[in-house]
Amino acid sequence: MTLNSVLVQTGVHACAFLVSEEQRWEALAGFVADGLHRDEHVSLHGMTPPGERLLFDRLYEDGTDAVPAQQRGQLVLVQVEESENFLTMSHEGAKHYLRHGVDQAMRAGYSAARISGVLSGSAVGPHEETIDRLVHERAVTVFCPYLRAPFSPIGLAEVIDNHDVDVQMDAVHDDGLLRITRPMPGGLRLAGEVDPSNHQALLNVLAVARMSGAEVKLDLASLRFIDPLAVEALLEASAPRPGLAAVRWERPRVLVRRLVRLLDAETARHVCQAPVWDAGRQHAPPSAPALAVLEDGHLPGPRVGGTRNLHASEDASTVDLDLVFDHARVSWANTAQTRSWLRGHAKVAGLPGGLVDEFLVVAHEAVATGHATTPDRPTVQVKVWHTGHGLVCDVVAGGGLSAVIPQAFPSDLRLQGLWMADQVCRQIRLRVSDCVGDGDESQLRIEAHHQG
Repeated sequence: MTLNSVLVQTGVHACAFLVSEEQRWEALAGFVADGLHRDEHVSLHGMTPPGERLLFDRLYEDGTDAVPAQQRGQLVLVQVEESENFLTMSHEGAKHYLRHGVDQAMRAGYSAARISGVLSGSAVGPHEETIDRLVHERAVTVFCPYLRAPFSPIGLAEVIDNHDVDVQMDAVHDDGLLRITRPMPGGLRLAGEVDPSNHQALLNVLAVARMSGAEVKLDLASLRFIDPLAVEALLEASAPRPGLAAVRWERPRVLVRRLVRLLDAETARHVCQAPVWDAGRQHAPPSAPALAVLEDGHLPGPRVGGTRNLHASEDASTVDLDLVFDHARVSWANTAQTRSWLRGHAKVAGLPGGLVDEFLVVAHEAVATGHATTPDRPTVQVKVWHTGHGLVCDVVAGGGLSAVIPQAFPSDLRLQGLWMADQVCRQIRLRVSDCVGDGDESQLRIEAHHQG
């Protein structure tokens, strides 16, 4: 059964096994939006501040501004600590907790209630029977989306046996970083990130779609990152061709729009005619910070490349900056983790959404340039400073770049992505200098400063 066919029914206890985080937020946003449109009370459990941000952005991209529903109490986000307490309750306590919440929703005048959340684990939950009885006693719909990876075949079968429906959510492509779905005939929706690891897969999907004969509409509203060279390749793959379906890009974000105009204004007029799209960052709940910070101020996140050395104070005396916050040696194989790490720093530094996007594009291309100009090195050194008014990132690259990074489009393939990023990211300052005493290295400094 598909997700939409489950959402139209009340009194269903459904599960789904998801292959990626992108699929998780797609599923939860669809479940929430359907409930809000039906005037049902919706509660999501296991939430965190970063999760709230992702949920509200996806809802907004799907056409639902959920902030008013949260403010009036129709949408309730239960934090992970309370959700974990529920798991430790007795069966009687869990039954009382669930019934109390549903009865309150009914007394408030809602037509029904629906419950879901961010679930973890690799086995049947302790209160599935209690939830199942509640669903069949009250006007309640429960949706349990699990990440598939940790489950054994036996575990999958046990979970399915404890639910009415196993929801199938098909995708044309999902590699954990980029998810491509077909929401309607002739339509492709991109969600996530496109970088050198998956841009060929995107081009392959588009090539197949263009053979259908009908216009292909690419919805880019949920595409949070795409590097300049991937935009160039996608633009070329979307250009008008005899015998192939036309391609139209819908809801491109600001940076994508700027890039296509920079690369090929003529093709852009054919494929990128829809209005510029800005994600609903301002529609996320004001109480939800973009990133949770640990008590000691360190950035929670994946280890990038080899080692991470937090607060490397020995470097602070060599530059005119407030604090050396973090540094890492990053490998090209971990480019998505590197962006996640840098995105976390940008959020903690208080950069607004549009500035975060620009910072990530330039930083990604700086790291790419670092790898391309030092092919004998497995990793590139990246340093991040938090200043009182923004963020500074230094990337070490091959020597002599201060003399060869031109104002015009460079002929050197290794520098083209960085040049394009610098051209369209108007709020970022990129400075290039040769390292003192080492003619084999250059420093790429990226400065992102917010107002105030």
